[in-house]
Amino acid sequence: LELVKAEERQLELQIKRIQNEERQLQLLIEAKVQKEEFSEDQVARVRANSKVSHTYLGELENNLNISRVKKQNGTVFTKLLASKRATATTNGQNVGKLITRGDKSYELMFDMLLGIRIAVDKESQRKVTTITKSDWNKKVDFFVPSSGTVKTPAHHCRDFKFRDYSPLIFKLLRDRFNIDTRDYLLSLTGDYVLSEIVSPGKSGSFFYFSYDTRFMLKTIPKAETIVLRSILHNYYEHCSKNPNTLVTKFLGFHSVKPHNSRRYHFVVMSNIFAQCLEIHERYDIKGSTVGRTVGELKKKEKDPTTVLKDLDFNRRVCLGPEKKEMFFQNLTADANFLCENNLMDYSLLIGVHKVFPDEVNEEFKNLDNITINNKINISHNNNQNQLVDKNFHVS
Repeated sequence: LELVKAEERQLELQIKRIQNEERQLQLLIEAKVQKEEFSEDQVARVRANSKVSHTYLGELENNLNISRVKKQNGTVFTKLLASKRATATTNGQNVGKLITRGDKSYELMFDMLLGIRIAVDKESQRKVTTITKSDWNKKVDFFVPSSGTVKTPAHHCRDFKFRDYSPLIFKLLRDRFNIDTRDYLLSLTGDYVLSEIVSPGKSGSFFYFSYDTRFMLKTIPKAETIVLRSILHNYYEHCSKNPNTLVTKFLGFHSVKPHNSRRYHFVVMSNIFAQCLEIHERYDIKGSTVGRTVGELKKKEKDPTTVLKDLDFNRRVCLGPEKKEMFFQNLTADANFLCENNLMDYSLLIGVHKVFPDEVNEEFKNLDNITINNKINISHNNNQNQLVDKNFHVS
């Protein structure tokens, strides 16, 4: 918004300067003609130059109108951002360490988000929906200097390089997942703020969460980038044929090279735990019993952020016949997809929200034991199938 305001001020000054020049030129023409110091040809040439100047003035005025619309949209955008941030804070969705200026990873985070903004905005302006063979392996490179260019905004960090992989494919995937581009950018780049956590898994990757926790950015090693690009066609086809797939929703695939640093590859994914309901328990289920427990000490802590494992899941989940059938169909299709693409390091991620006695609705009051009503939210996450019980009641 500040950049747009500065742009508007600059355009207003340019317009005033051109208008003053035009007025002075007209006065000069009139004075010269009256004194018969100009021939008709000279007057015609001066007036032709004046028309060029007037055309340029029209372009500036048009740009000013565009800038004012941007400022108006920016004001609305700022209000919406504040509202969303307040909602996220109210729901207690803040996770990890909030990255701000001065933090070691701030520049990397900022470069990631600004790169996403530039790349997604550029792709969204294209009206292409037909996929060609070259789109699957396409790479679009951006150089983003701090001083800004015609295509990139000025910014307060150092120069960096950004690469967008298969932009059309991921744009179409976001469309299939019903993710609006403006909403996507608002969540990720609205205030250039992320929360950072180190993965609890063995990979040691870093996860960055958007301020409303709807989206995650995960750094991945080069070997995983090769795998993702090799299965992208099959992944796209699988998601197209199975709209309720439990496989991760990949929304973007990028890399960034900060100033005087190595290149970082990362993906953007949706976060199934970005719910208005608090997640009291979460499980990582692999279908194995070897070492699949966090231990009694961890379980006694009852920390809702602890990821429990197979042997810790000592309950039954009642989905109802329709949800049960849909769930197993999706699970089978996803397992076949992973098998066909030689992927085996995956698991089912389950989140449980407990409805406590003072929160129980009338429909639960006569139920015994453990029940779940049929409002079950099924979504996706990276190498982890995800399932969330939205109304879990312990009598």
